[in-house]
This record gives sequence, C-alpha cells and structure tokens, in this order.
Amino acid sequence: MELRQLRAFVEVATLGHFGHAAEAIIWGTPFLLQPISAVFYPLTVLPRWLQAVARLLPSTHVFEGMRATLESGHPALGPLVPALALNAFYLAAAGAFFGWMMRRVREKGYLGRLAME
Repeated sequence: MELRQLRAFVEVATLGHFGHAAEAIIWGTPFLLQPISAVFYPLTVLPRWLQAVARLLPSTHVFEGMRATLESGHPALGPLVPALALNAFYLAAAGAFFGWMMRRVREKGYLGRLAME
C-alpha cells in the first residue's frame, strides 16, 4: 500500500471533521514531504536530525533503494523491508484514526453539515 493510500484515511477523516477548510492542508502535504523523502537527492545530504525524521517515511526507503539499484545495477531489496513495515504500521494507525474521527463526526452531526456546504 502506498503512502498516498494511507494518507487518504487521514485526509477523509480530517475533511469530515473540519470541512472544506482542511483542503489547503490536505493538498499541501505531498509538497512538504517530498524534500524530506529524499526524492531529488540522497538522504545523506540532509542534516542528521532531519535524516531521523526522513527515516520514518516509507518513501525515503523506496527512493534510497532505487538509488542503490541504479548505482549497483542489482535490485536492492533491503530498503523495502523497513518501507513495508512502516506502511503496515501507518495503515493500522490511519485506520484507527479514521474510525475514531468517523465516530466523532457522527456524534457531532458534521456529515450533514458537510453535505450542505
């Protein structure tokens, strides 16, 4: 499961709770995560404290694995293990957050308000 799909749980829950005002934040998150995910440059270019943050993103491990594959000419499958583990963790966390937010949205009646906007 990709990070985009995991984000969808959080985005839908946030949109349901905060309404259309949350759209600016939702659309801006991919652009904020790209520099940290080592998309355009190796992870070692980032400061140490930001490298620790970047290692919490599955996309960082995927891009580092792709970079290692291009350098060596052989598939680098090692970085995929932490990426898959992080995806599984984030899927569980996003599902729990989505369930919690949906309960709150139903209790407060925000779904009807969102449909009227």
